[in-house]
Amino acid sequence: MVNLSQKFVTFRMKALLLGLVLALLGSAAPQLAAASNRQIHKLGVYGTVLGEPVSSFVGINVGYNLGDIARVHGGYGSLATGLVNGSSYGGGVKFFLPGWGFSPYIGAQYSFFSVDSVLCISLPGGISSGTGVLSAGAGIDWQTGFGLYLTVGANMALASSSTSAIPFFGLGWFF
Repeated sequence: MVNLSQKFVTFRMKALLLGLVLALLGSAAPQLAAASNRQIHKLGVYGTVLGEPVSSFVGINVGYNLGDIARVHGGYGSLATGLVNGSSYGGGVKFFLPGWGFSPYIGAQYSFFSVDSVLCISLPGGISSGTGVLSAGAGIDWQTGFGLYLTVGANMALASSSTSAIPFFGLGWFF
């Protein structure tokens, strides 16, 4: 049975994602005179805590900017708690506001999660071992002019009964 607070969290996450989509679609045309930081520094490597790929405590990712509006990324993550050891790998895409170095984003990714343990566990978001997870994400992405990359956001598994959004933080460098 879903209680009222879970429905409110689901509504808030969907409203946030809808707002970011509308902001992206309704944004002004990109500045054509100067290249943005994402156009100058296309390829990057970054680490995340609790985020990418989904269902990892720490992850290492490679991202490639497709111009100023999108980035494709893929990576590997580890889940090690002492009782449970596992890993995840996956990839996805993020969409940004054109012309903004410090930009809100929306995205989607697919990850595969596996556990090397006899324990049967389920993570927040309804994620369990041996499953593929399609998730949606939203957050803030900042890529500086000299390549430093910072991101904060939250991912939520789409095909689960849970309404948990898992927050994350990332730091890296784009070349």
